[in-house]
Amino acid sequence: MLGGAVAADAQEPHVRILDAAESFALAEAKQGLPRAKLHISASPLDARLALPACTQGLNAFKPSGGRVIGNAVIGVRCAGPHPWTLYVPVQVSARLAVVVAVRPLVRGTQLMASELALADRDLSNLAYGYLTGKTQAVGQVLTRDVMAGQVVLPAMLSPPILVRRGQMVTVMSGGSGIEVTTEGVALASGSRGQAIKVRNSHSQRIIEGVVSGPGKVTVGG
Repeated sequence: MLGGAVAADAQEPHVRILDAAESFALAEAKQGLPRAKLHISASPLDARLALPACTQGLNAFKPSGGRVIGNAVIGVRCAGPHPWTLYVPVQVSARLAVVVAVRPLVRGTQLMASELALADRDLSNLAYGYLTGKTQAVGQVLTRDVMAGQVVLPAMLSPPILVRRGQMVTVMSGGSGIEVTTEGVALASGSRGQAIKVRNSHSQRIIEGVVSGPGKVTVGG
């Protein structure tokens, strides 16, 4: 609603609308990112905007599918005798310590703690995720090259291959407290927890098991 249809003394002050939007955005961001450093800034409203004063109190809300950080939109609603709803653009800046590479690293590197550090980054630039602890990346293998200072994204990591196709492996099976160990040939590569097929070297029978360690496959319980 634009124009002077509402008397000046009966208008809702813009500052109250902006405060409602910013307070709501801050609460939402804190809930989702409790450890982040947050800065909230609502865009100024059109000076010509004249809305009836809200005697019932303003109610802010997040539109369906709305963002929490970056360029967000917060709805502000009045449910009084003269109801209205306004959508306020809000810039939500959130900074958090995330995992970055200390030096350039090449694809295929199995990460060590000494190659990683934590550094403050703007989360609005990290739409594809991030890691908040070095232990989340240590031992994982890079799937692409990484520059010094670059954020290590979850999509850049894969678990290390512990068994490779054609490798001789130890096959462990057990039940009723008895463990039986034999040898076999892996018919596929796999990381910890992956199911692969193995050809028993003695019986030539193909069995399926789960990779449980370097060169080890466990069958059954």
